[in-house]
Order: sequence, then structure tokens, then C-alpha cells
Amino acid sequence: MGTNNLPRVVIAAGGNVDFSNQIKITGGNPGAGKVLTSDATGLASWQTPAAGGGTLDQAYDNGGPGNGRIITADSGAVFIQGTDGLQVTGNYGFGKPLGLSGPGSKMFYFPKKGLFEAVR
Repeated sequence: MGTNNLPRVVIAAGGNVDFSNQIKITGGNPGAGKVLTSDATGLASWQTPAAGGGTLDQAYDNGGPGNGRIITADSGAVFIQGTDGLQVTGNYGFGKPLGLSGPGSKMFYFPKKGLFEAVR
């Protein structure tokens, strides 16, 4: 494509457009640590991510890493801190079967059966 001074370049492709090198986007407001995101119409803009990342709820709602359903704690323990404890809710008699196969100890709450249990 090269460098040009056209105010707008339209690339029409029958399939994917592949680049074998880096792409530099200078328009908008780029900066270190910013991410390029788009709105519902495909209009892209540079955004600064929220500090500290998102919550598990945000990941689940927005399709983030692991979709918020799985925490892999292979680099240390997972801590839940707070003075008010941990609350898990669900509806008795509803829900899919839990995938409890495989090695290792497990602790789970299963609302479908009103069950909280630790197993080896």
C-alpha cells in the first residue's frame, strides 16, 4: 500500500487482509499502553484501559479472559479478602451438572442440590 496523502483509503477485499509486517496507526490519539477499540458501527478509537484490569463479573459480561468462569491458580493461592465473607447464590433444583472429574481435591457449592462439599 505504501505511504500516501489521501484523506481516506478504502481497501476492498473478497476475504481477509493480511499484513506481513507491523501496522502503524497515527490518527486519533495513540499513546503508550492504550488499546484500539471500536464502537458498534466499527469506528475505532484509542482508549486507556481501566486501572487494575476488570472484575470477574466484567470478564463474564464482556467475554474477557476465561469469560470469568475459570480461575487458574497455578502461580499461587487465590485470596478472597473482605470482612463480610463470601456469598454464592443459585436456585435449588436448577443448573447443569458440575464437571468434578479429574485428580485433586475439590470444594464446591451446587445450588441444584443445595449442596456444599469438599471431596478428594
